[in-house]
Amino acid sequence: MAILTHLDSLSLAERYYKIYEEIEPMLTHAKVTAPSSDRVMSGEEAAKQLEALRTKWLRCKAIIYNEYPFFFKFLTQQKFIPTWAPSCPTMAVDAKGNIYCNISFGLNQLTEDEFVGVLMHECLHIMNFTFDRKGDRIHEYWNWATDYIMNRDLQADGVKLPSIGLLCDSNGIIPAKQLKQLFESRGIVLKKPVTDIDINKRSCEWLYDQIMDFIDINKTNQKKKEEQKGGQKAEDQGDGDPNSGGNEGDAGTIASGKPGTLDKHLEETSESPSPADPNNPDEQPNTEIKSSGQTKTEINDADTYAKGREREGQDARGGGGGQYSRSNVIEFHRPQVNWRRVLKEFVVKTVTDYSFARPSKRSIGAGYYGASKVKQPGGLDIVATIDTSGSIDKKDYSAFVTELMAIADSYPQVQIKILYWNETLYKEIDYSSVKRNKSEVINAQLIGGGNQSSCIKRYIDKKHIKASAIVHFCDGDFEDNMSSKFNCPSLFVLIPMGGEYRDDIVKKYGKVVRLKV
Repeated sequence: MAILTHLDSLSLAERYYKIYEEIEPMLTHAKVTAPSSDRVMSGEEAAKQLEALRTKWLRCKAIIYNEYPFFFKFLTQQKFIPTWAPSCPTMAVDAKGNIYCNISFGLNQLTEDEFVGVLMHECLHIMNFTFDRKGDRIHEYWNWATDYIMNRDLQADGVKLPSIGLLCDSNGIIPAKQLKQLFESRGIVLKKPVTDIDINKRSCEWLYDQIMDFIDINKTNQKKKEEQKGGQKAEDQGDGDPNSGGNEGDAGTIASGKPGTLDKHLEETSESPSPADPNNPDEQPNTEIKSSGQTKTEINDADTYAKGREREGQDARGGGGGQYSRSNVIEFHRPQVNWRRVLKEFVVKTVTDYSFARPSKRSIGAGYYGASKVKQPGGLDIVATIDTSGSIDKKDYSAFVTELMAIADSYPQVQIKILYWNETLYKEIDYSSVKRNKSEVINAQLIGGGNQSSCIKRYIDKKHIKASAIVHFCDGDFEDNMSSKFNCPSLFVLIPMGGEYRDDIVKKYGKVVRLKV
């Protein structure tokens, strides 16, 4: 291709955009529309459709490069695989980094802006570890929860998504009418009336529990078994397991306009859709599941790339891909807490320490051998835990970091061990009077994800970490069990969640300080 001859010295990202700039005028006047999926195509026509989707993919990738550099870099580390497989009527993603797209769906039912949104949505499944976080939850209902939460964040960032997806309204509310329609379309038996759900600052795990509260799982499973025994085709048979909840991304649901999941989330045991071109090595699926370490490295690479683009002033939006590149948008404010007073009251015995000097002559003359007590400055060893689950946004983290820096400024001798957690404790930073590594704290990559506070206690016990006190920066979403208790005083610094402070659990385990955000 002639336009490639001058690209040898450019980076991969620059090549994509240069190609896009040169072929865009041709593409504007040469768009190809796929025929309806029920018409048999010749081999030549199928090849033409495949090439048309690849062209559309290239255009959308160029848009992502220009507007969402964080997602662009992450996307280049995944596989995009066009397919005709009936098992993938829309799009699909797996834990191996494969993103599948039904060719007819990609050409017929998605605008370019919507295609961009769905590609970013699939990336979020991988970078938010939704496959690992599922645990023993029912596959289909877990997918509903993850789709709603991730689409909420994409919508807030101005990303266009197809109306067939699971979308909240502009206020972060899932309307009861939409939920009821979703349940009815899947043949689900309810145990109580459906109500609106406010998912602002909520995690996938929390939403899953709310969804399950509506479902009578025993009656639903029995209904599906009876339909299968009677030879009837259930609306959504999934993989045949009554606990599967249905076949996500069902083409009938899409055609009817009812709310339905936009994509399939392939389990480890699921059969992968076959690629449309088995001879194209670039479109052959990855066969190994990505480790969490590999995915985290890809996320960090994407964040570094986005920051570099921003420094160079290359991205039009002036950001690094919305809230998914959050580390360089920390805003410092005046601290809200007088930490010198609070900590002195909270751990008063550790603020001043005592030692013993050589025995005085006076004590010996009085007939006893007594050491002299000497007052000396004490050190504060503090563990600061920071909740970075999906309910914590940039503004919340800014408030946390502001107060954390104020603690260090209040006591020059303080030694702070910062622990970052969501459903696991994934990062540790030592912040001390000697090593005031403020930039490392500001630029810490926030993973997002679920919430499991018991991981803090497990980590501290495993690492044998000793502290004068533990300061928890969170929204109050803590597990109410003995594993939340620590062997030193705990202080909970709370931000409001949905306009309210959730301190009913954490106040059992320590003192509470409320922040205004």
